[in-house]
Amino acid sequence: GSGRWQLAWSASGHRLLAVQSAPGTSSVVNLWALEGDRLEATYSLQTGAAHARLLSATFASYTGAVVATAGRRSEAEFAVPGAPPTGPAQKAWPHVAAGICVWDSTSPRSSSLIAHDGAEAALSSAMPPEYSCITWVASQQRLLCGTKAGELRAFDLRMKRWTQRVEAHSEPMRYCFVMESTQQVATLSEAAELKLWSLKHLELIDTIPALHRPRGVATTVGLSSKALSCAAQLSDRHLITGGQDGTVVL
Repeated sequence: GSGRWQLAWSASGHRLLAVQSAPGTSSVVNLWALEGDRLEATYSLQTGAAHARLLSATFASYTGAVVATAGRRSEAEFAVPGAPPTGPAQKAWPHVAAGICVWDSTSPRSSSLIAHDGAEAALSSAMPPEYSCITWVASQQRLLCGTKAGELRAFDLRMKRWTQRVEAHSEPMRYCFVMESTQQVATLSEAAELKLWSLKHLELIDTIPALHRPRGVATTVGLSSKALSCAAQLSDRHLITGGQDGTVVL
């Protein structure tokens, strides 16, 4: 369907998160904790009106209590229940529109939003980016995010602002993997282009232009370059990808 579904695992916190987002429905991030050999539901994070569409999420703490969400920022104004009909419009909870949000699942709902890029986005006259993937760099306390325009961006959690932007791919970015032990970052685009970057400065190290080939009617008439179906990080030295061409690459 047209919905968005994603799973992410926190090995240190023994937690699992699942992103559930579909047009016309509210977006939610559900958290589970591993108790023995069972997963117990622990928290359901409602992102409210912050995102027009939620596309990705990741854990942003060792315990798994802090979660970062990414997507397309909300543009429409929402009426606040009980507010007077006159005066400037306000957004519904959490009263910000942002592409990136950071939430503390241990705080009350009213104060669970602890960081976002809404202020920067509001000051920009450019078309707001749509964040398609997000990952946490624990050693640097920052988030690395990919956009549908193919940019790779770094968001500093301590300063709560964007600190770096790189034009990474010509196609939408689908995945971003951090490899702390090798001090590298791997990014993958919809066209199955793989790039390796230095973790410290996001300098390009290597490019593999096409791990997979696109297929289908849209491809034959030049309407689609989507070649990547899925990808996962197995270790700091191994990635596995699946393509539209039916092949798996390790």
